[in-house]
Amino acid sequence: MRYRIKGACRGTGRDMTIELEAADADDAQQQAAEMNLLVAAIEPAPMTARSGDEAPPTEPGRAESDLVRRVNAVSRSHPPDYFWLKLVGRALNILGCLTIGLTLMFNLLLLIGIIDLGVSQGNVAGITMAGGILVILNILGGVILGMITLALGQGLLAFRDIARNSWKLPQIADRSTQ
Repeated sequence: MRYRIKGACRGTGRDMTIELEAADADDAQQQAAEMNLLVAAIEPAPMTARSGDEAPPTEPGRAESDLVRRVNAVSRSHPPDYFWLKLVGRALNILGCLTIGLTLMFNLLLLIGIIDLGVSQGNVAGITMAGGILVILNILGGVILGMITLALGQGLLAFRDIARNSWKLPQIADRSTQ
């Protein structure tokens, strides 16, 4: 007998509806479990006019395979994209990299200028020491700011992945307790 099984993919949490040929409902549930499907409901598939083992045609002269039905069931229930989290996360990553790069470049050029000024004034040690400390503090501040920006960007991207992967977990848990 043919059974229609409704459930969710164990790996992704996406809703799926498949049809299987099985001896009884327990066999259908076992086959679905082997396909990593968390079973929510099993019902006999509606009877359709068939010629042999061929699936009913969806368009004249074209039969829809079982694989196509499974792919369509999964693609109809995809999780939200949270595009704005991805956009802001990537923008913060770019901003963090630019902050670190520009800080290092600017301060190295500033240090070269300070050394050149010290040489031209004849007081290399005094000017270079004061300027060097200022440049080192400036580099540390810029790099720390860049690292914080990178961490925020990576955090937003991770949050997006968590949100996309867990948005259906409460629904799956509710079904399994019924």
